Amino acid sequence: LCFRSVNNFLMTGPKAYLTYSSSVAAGAHSGMEECKFQFGWERWNCPESALQLSTHNRLRSATRETSFVHAISSAGVMYTLTRNCSLGDFESCGCDDSRNGRVGGRGWVWGGCSDNVEFGERVSKLFVDALETGHDTRALINLHNNEAGRLAVKATMKRACKCHGVSGSCSVQTCWLQLAEFREIGNYLKIKYDQAHKLEMDKRRMRAGNSADSRGATAETFHHVHPTELVFLEDSPDYCTRN
Repeated sequence: LCFRSVNNFLMTGPKAYLTYSSSVAAGAHSGMEECKFQFGWERWNCPESALQLSTHNRLRSATRETSFVHAISSAGVMYTLTRNCSLGDFESCGCDDSRNGRVGGRGWVWGGCSDNVEFGERVSKLFVDALETGHDTRALINLHNNEAGRLAVKATMKRACKCHGVSGSCSVQTCWLQLAEFREIGNYLKIKYDQAHKLEMDKRRMRAGNSADSRGATAETFHHVHPTELVFLEDSPDYCTRN
């Protein structure tokens, strides 16, 4: 693998793969464990086959369930990379202090050690989105849901603060952003799953395969979908009757 550097934290080539791959694998695993928790009492209970994310395998379908798999796995990878960065597990990567010293609001300023989600987002995108090598509608749907998972990590972040002042008066607070518990991200994405949008595609244009006409039909459809929403293309089977 050979990744181009997108900021000072990223490396290129085999070194990047060796440095981040264990965190990527751990993050994907935590995503699937969360998937199993969220669907533990439903007909579809996030089976082991759901671990396969490439568009060139058994997840070739684009159902509501696969939208969640892509989102929670992408979120898990970003979450783990971000946490490991903040803990100092990677060389030249630590917490995000880019806002420190700025006034954040009345009575508080940015400070402390914010979790470095920008780093986690960039590296996870390089690894996870690389699985989508096609340019057809299903690949674009998977990429959209990958991004929705990453945005869920950002959307659930919490502001933590520490008081400063004479005799504990808390006249000024120093605040930073930290990751939510991963369960909260899972709950957030489960709601997105319940509200997922089915894309109504122009079937005639889609049959063009990888042609520009097919991509144009897909782009027009995605224009009306918010990046935080999960999307799917096909109705799910009932998961009780053998195909």
